[in-house]
This record gives sequence, structure tokens and C-alpha cells, in this order.
Amino acid sequence: MTDRTKEIIIKTLLVIAFTILCSFFPIGYFLDYLVDIDVISEKLCMSIIYSLMISFGVTGSLVTILLPFMKYIKSKPVKAQKFQLEFSNYELFSGYIDNVLAKKNYEKRVLKNSIDNAEISMYFNNQHLNLLKAVALIRVSEVTEELIDKFDEEISNFFCDYYENEETHDYIDLIIILCVDRITPVFHKYVNSNLQQEYKKGKLLVGISFGGKNIYISNPKGSFAYKKYKYLQKEFFELLRT
Repeated sequence: MTDRTKEIIIKTLLVIAFTILCSFFPIGYFLDYLVDIDVISEKLCMSIIYSLMISFGVTGSLVTILLPFMKYIKSKPVKAQKFQLEFSNYELFSGYIDNVLAKKNYEKRVLKNSIDNAEISMYFNNQHLNLLKAVALIRVSEVTEELIDKFDEEISNFFCDYYENEETHDYIDLIIILCVDRITPVFHKYVNSNLQQEYKKGKLLVGISFGGKNIYISNPKGSFAYKKYKYLQKEFFELLRT
């Protein structure tokens, strides 16, 4: 069974469960009306209602069992947007970002990490109510799958430390800028991946190659939180134009 088939099955079950749930009460009232005017018997009415309840329970159980496996389904790549970079090296670019974000009242924290020859700087601004704006600037010569996982872990650890491991109700706007000297297949896979948006955490993935002097911006999958994605893209380009 292909990943696409699994995705279709899970989404179909979700639609069926939602349809049964939404139609349960209207159908119940309608059946009750038919019983009152002696079109159907009360016994038949209860049989239909019990059938709907069982169908919803079975479908809901299947969705609950299968939903966790959605994360293992590989999504088709979505081609990143490509733009010309005006900076010739990381030193010029990072210095510029430092100055621009300082003027916008962002604080900077250089993360201590165990990744050889890699730099991770987090910039954050908490001056908006219930909103944390953050920029992760990552520097490495070339990227591997292992490094991508470690970068994600370091960024997650930053937010855990920032909120002192407590649950937060803040919204988070995060721009991740991955800077490399050489493009690798892993880099291409990273920037061309389906950008997954979360309900309270908007994310923009930016890849920068100083060797090719190009900017790559990942595109989101589907239309969920697309407005947030466009907002963060605009924020990123405003940083470059400031």
C-alpha cells in the first residue's frame, strides 16, 4: 500500500466520522418526527440510531488508531521559491542581520551546541502580547540529515528553556535561515520539503547558498495557515530591504 493510498484512507475515515457526527442529531429529530406520525415504528427508529452510533464508534476508533501513522507518510516535495542573494559571504550577511534585528529590538542568544563547525544564533522579540517573534540563523558548510535533526532539536530546546519547560499560550512566529557554502541533496530536500504549519506556530524555512548566491524559500503544503506563511515571507524580505 502506497503512502498516498494510506493518506486517502485516513482522510476518508475522517470525513465519514465527521459526517456521521454532524448528521446524528438532525437524523434523530427527523426519525422522532416519523415515529410521531406513524411512518416508522419506534423499534426501527432505535435500530437506525444504534447503527449510526456503532458506525461512528467504529470509524472514530479506526481514525484514532491510524492518525498517529500520518507522520510516517512521506509527502511529495514542493519546489522552493528561488531568489538572488546580494551578500557574497556569511560574515556580511550575519552582520547585516545582527544590525537589522537589533534595531527592531530583538534580543540575541548564541546557542551552545555540540555540532562541529556549526553556529546557531536565536533572535527573539517578546514585545507583542501573546506573541513571540523569533529568527534562527544557522551556519554550516554543508548540511546532512543528521545535522537537520540536530538543528531542530537545538531550536526546540531554546523554546523549552525560554518558557522554562512550561506550557505556553503564546503564538510563535519563527523564521529559520539555514546558511551553507555548498548545496547538497539534503539541502535540496530540506528547502523543497512540504512546509508544515502548526496552529499556534507559524514557520518559514529559508535556505541560503553563498556558493550560488541564491535564496531558497520553502512553500507550504495546502492552504492551511497560508496567510501566516505569506506574512512571514514578507517579514523576511523586509529584513533584507531595511
